[in-house]
Amino acid sequence: LVFALLYLLYRPVLNVNMVGFHAVCLATAPLMFAFWALHVKRWRVFWASVTFAALCKETVFLCLVPLGFYTWFVTRRRSFVALSAVAALCFVVIMYWLIPSLSATGDFRFYGRYGDLGGSPSAILTSCLTHPFSVVSTMFTADKVDFLKLLLRPLLFMSLLSPLVLSMAG
Repeated sequence: LVFALLYLLYRPVLNVNMVGFHAVCLATAPLMFAFWALHVKRWRVFWASVTFAALCKETVFLCLVPLGFYTWFVTRRRSFVALSAVAALCFVVIMYWLIPSLSATGDFRFYGRYGDLGGSPSAILTSCLTHPFSVVSTMFTADKVDFLKLLLRPLLFMSLLSPLVLSMAG
């Protein structure tokens, strides 16, 4: 819990909303509490934290998919595989049906950010499956690696010591 607090007090994390408000940043604390609740077996806190995180932004559902599998791996409870399945289903419904139906153009305006990989979720997924090396090179540009260093430095890169936990990073 101390490390979670230190992370939340880290200056770049505090400054994340200086340029504009980003609702996804609100999900960081509940996701950390969910991780903590998992390890101390406080299931009500876990589910409340997961629910609050999911309400922050549609992309948080993608973080809940690996969290569900991780939680299943740690506890061996099948209900957490259901968390992964429900999170994936919610993400697909929101991205393919809800957002396009509420959009004036019928499209999600942020797909353009991933133009190197494709202009739609299916094109991005196809790129991931057919051109994995170009996806990796897109993910690890110099500025993105520098950003990762800034995120990992406050805890002296200790996050890299647990590959299982690191597998949840989205």
